[in-house]
Amino acid sequence: MNENNKNTESESMSYIESLRSDKFSFEEKLQIWAKEAIEYCHPMAEKLDRAFYAFQSKTIENPELLLLGLNPGGRYSYDNKMTPEKLLQQNSYYFGGSDYDPRKPWKVIKKLQVTKSATEELNELLDPSSMVYMNLLYFNSSDLPEFLSHAESLDENGQEAFDKCTQLTKDLIFNIIKPKRVICLGIDSCFDLLNSDNETVAEIAPNVLHHTTINGINIYGITHPSYRLSTNLDHKNTGYYLSHEIFGTDIPELLTVTKSESIRKLSESELAELQSYLQKEIGLELDGQLHFTATNGDELSLRVCTPKYYGIRARHKFSSLYDEWNDGIEKEHYITPLHELDFEPSRTWLGVKYYKKCNCATIEELGRKIVADFNSFKTKIEL
Repeated sequence: MNENNKNTESESMSYIESLRSDKFSFEEKLQIWAKEAIEYCHPMAEKLDRAFYAFQSKTIENPELLLLGLNPGGRYSYDNKMTPEKLLQQNSYYFGGSDYDPRKPWKVIKKLQVTKSATEELNELLDPSSMVYMNLLYFNSSDLPEFLSHAESLDENGQEAFDKCTQLTKDLIFNIIKPKRVICLGIDSCFDLLNSDNETVAEIAPNVLHHTTINGINIYGITHPSYRLSTNLDHKNTGYYLSHEIFGTDIPELLTVTKSESIRKLSESELAELQSYLQKEIGLELDGQLHFTATNGDELSLRVCTPKYYGIRARHKFSSLYDEWNDGIEKEHYITPLHELDFEPSRTWLGVKYYKKCNCATIEELGRKIVADFNSFKTKIEL
């Protein structure tokens, strides 16, 4: 079939029919996909003034592994120039690119080295020269909340843009690239979003490794390598679990015990039990919050409302107040004392602490730890 006939036939088919047809080659399907992606992303990029990219690596058909990240970092402006060829190019700063510098590895790749070093099999699987590495969301952004907030500030539907990128990614993975397996960098931030319509998910190791199957392809979700509260032990442990699930390799007993001893994530009933304990001890309200006022009049809140962490932040006007605290004189008054208690600032929070950092084996032990942190914080700010 000559080129003109193929173009005519692809136009007579729907977009998804073309991707699933055996009448088009891998490269031709990539072109069809790229045109579809640009048709949506180009006008959105103009409105948001954010550049968009899909791939970090080169694209190949049927790789052993496709590595999926959430988004390309940064907030770069859009230059209004995008073609299918450009969209399908790899990032020039990634392995094999013209600007690649092995002396300056990306943070995510550097951390991933610890995970892949767990076994020889995993080290070979995560070889950057043979795997495909791409994004779930194509627009530049610090993270998904930042992207959604930016879009909302311009009266644009950021959730629609994210959902469209997610669908385009699914089209690409399951109809064109067809990898043998996918590893999502981040469970909540990538794996759960890719599998939002799939209820059959196995928690191989809670908060460490999740698994599902879509269209016959194994999909794994791991703790993001760049997660700021993870240690090298966590990354290595992730590698052992992942290698065991894929290749059947052994998990060292010591690391297995380390994972099972401390609380990392609370179930709904466990969170309710923790809130009930804190209600009796310090007067936590039924919604998981405890409001209090600092000596300078700032209204703050202790919040124990999520399955993974607790934290302290302003009661009102979170974003603006946080910016003032982060950059102004109040920084030493709030953020530094929290940092001394092993909390870390996170967007609109003054400080958050993940349960896994508390090294607590029971709900009561975790409750005592939160009470101690709360009282220590009040003492440090002379409340």
